[in-house]
Amino acid sequence: MPRFLLGMAQMLVEGGEPEANLARAEGMIERAGVEGCAAAVLPEALDLGWTHPSARELAQPIPGPTSNRLADAAAERGCT
Repeated sequence: MPRFLLGMAQMLVEGGEPEANLARAEGMIERAGVEGCAAAVLPEALDLGWTHPSARELAQPIPGPTSNRLADAAAERGCT
């Protein structure tokens, strides 16, 4: 059976700070790729946070700008 390495990303999610959160997520994806992971698992609601009031107004569809950005970062690093 081929080896499959999975990266589990634990990261700070700041409510209502999508740009900072996405930058951190991209860093986690980069690290997963460097370490040879085939896939990286990121926190749910990582862009805005579950409980921040902005989540209702700023939530993005999937696929959409946020999911595309994360998918592109993963593709650049050779992982999912």
